[in-house]
Amino acid sequence: MYKALNGLSPQYLADDCQLITTTGRRRLRSSNVDLCNVSRTRTTLGDRSFTAAGPHLWNNLPLHLRDFQLSLSEFRRLLKTHLFGAPSDLLLDVVRFINVLTYLLTYLHVQGFGSHTG
Repeated sequence: MYKALNGLSPQYLADDCQLITTTGRRRLRSSNVDLCNVSRTRTTLGDRSFTAAGPHLWNNLPLHLRDFQLSLSEFRRLLKTHLFGAPSDLLLDVVRFINVLTYLLTYLHVQGFGSHTG
């Protein structure tokens, strides 16, 4: 998306990526936040296409990543920091679940429930 919006990609990809400011006739309040026009689709397969998924993902990026003043290397570095820097809530939930499960298995084993005698 970065390359398509900055003229660094093939034209057929750039044609699918239009900022909201260039698609409408009126100037909107959202026109200064660099949002892309997301194409509507009727199928799940269509939702996965670059035309729909690319702009949707671009719009979900934080504002500091959608800055057109960034060079490609700066954008890549900031994107990696954004994606891999802080753990997500889902990751924290998985870690908590594993810790609780480990505790329960250890407790059950110590209490004798884990051994099979018979």
